Amino acid sequence: MRNDKILDEYSRLLKNLDIEGGPALVGALADWIDSDDDPRLYGAEAPDYRAAYNKPYTPGNAYIESVDDLLMIKGYDPEIFGLISPLVSAYNNSGLVNINTATEEALMALSDDMTEGLARKIKGARAVSPFRNTSDLMKVPGFEVIGFDLQDKITVSSDTFRIYSKVTSGEIERQAEAVYKIKSGFVYWREM
Repeated sequence: MRNDKILDEYSRLLKNLDIEGGPALVGALADWIDSDDDPRLYGAEAPDYRAAYNKPYTPGNAYIESVDDLLMIKGYDPEIFGLISPLVSAYNNSGLVNINTATEEALMALSDDMTEGLARKIKGARAVSPFRNTSDLMKVPGFEVIGFDLQDKITVSSDTFRIYSKVTSGEIERQAEAVYKIKSGFVYWREM
């Protein structure tokens, strides 16, 4: 990965979710994203995909285009994808986590110092009054110090939203997922 901050956060997220083989998943994703053909520890590059994994494709050498692309990467199976997909986005270009909407798992991935108790304090504070700016976090008890360290990792607003829709009529059921960016419109849609 080209961004060590995001790599660290993703590693913590996998660890917090108790996903076995986290370092291998991180290495494989990093190799998928980077533009070289040098495999990282536990990673995989073009020759590995063609030979060992019998895949008819090679790494994207770019950020994933949709969260579904994770299923193409070495080590990511449907079970792991099901755990990770609600917590990650392929459309967050800033890499910032919205503290007004993030899950406890996503909040805990921000720092080694972020405990489950601190993540709950954020959720409690935003339930009373959403954060208006990132510095508001330091007003939450326990964040007087760690709040400074999080300033370059958080935001209080989002411009990209994942939308799930489920419609049932009699015995017929349809589900769809879409990603909508405020300034761009729909950037992804699929029927599930």
